[in-house]
Amino acid sequence: NQNIMGHVKGGLATFLCFWGMVAGRDVLTVGPCDVRIKEMSFNCSQRGLKEVPAEIWINVTMLDLSQNQLNLTNPKHLAALHRFQEVFQLNLSGNYLPLLEEDTLGTFPSLQVLDLSTCQLTDIKPATFQGFPKLKTLLLGNNKIRDLLPKTQDKTLEADHTPSWPYLLGVLGTILAIALFIVMLVKCKLFQQYLDSYRHSLLSEVDTTSQCDPASLGHGFSGHNMDSRAPGFEDRSELDDDDGFIEDNYIQASERERAQREREEEERESDLEDDI
Repeated sequence: NQNIMGHVKGGLATFLCFWGMVAGRDVLTVGPCDVRIKEMSFNCSQRGLKEVPAEIWINVTMLDLSQNQLNLTNPKHLAALHRFQEVFQLNLSGNYLPLLEEDTLGTFPSLQVLDLSTCQLTDIKPATFQGFPKLKTLLLGNNKIRDLLPKTQDKTLEADHTPSWPYLLGVLGTILAIALFIVMLVKCKLFQQYLDSYRHSLLSEVDTTSQCDPASLGHGFSGHNMDSRAPGFEDRSELDDDDGFIEDNYIQASERERAQREREEEERESDLEDDI
């Protein structure tokens, strides 16, 4: 009987779709839902539904069952949803679904957008969405989820951060290499300047030392007595003293001779006066 009813409903849906296209009508009313034929979209929102309407076509692509009184923990309601294998947009927000497990919603191979907002969700078990291979958008707003897909979050974080590490390491290595290169250039330049200045100062010191070294002279004077002076220095001082002595003696002798001549002249003058 169920198979017969399914075929009858499928045939009726096909007939209504064909009739709507022929009549040129874009929106039809099928059971409690509004149907857009071109999009194969069923709008069953805010109808006070307590179960999934049997009038919904199995080839529906967009199904809106939001803001109803569906208890999605009931296996009967979930089985009714499993009929729609071609749906790619499913809105179940505003119904009751406190827990999501791996087999709760079953398999939807074409589903891309799933809205589970305001479903009183408190927990989502791992591998819940493995039956949705094409799922791109998941809406979970206004729920009380304690731990949101820990394994999925870990994988997402790993996927986000893993590619960035090599990039960061590469940038850091490049910056360090450039900084090291600049430091080496500066150090080489400073070292070269230091060598040049050191050579210049070394040559100046050598020239000064070759001309006169007061330290060595002082050391020589302090380390030896007057008796240990160089012979040349000693002879020179003695000669200077001798020259001074000779000169003094020479001056004294000439003064004596002049005084003697003056006395002799005075004696002659006195003799002449006596003769006169």
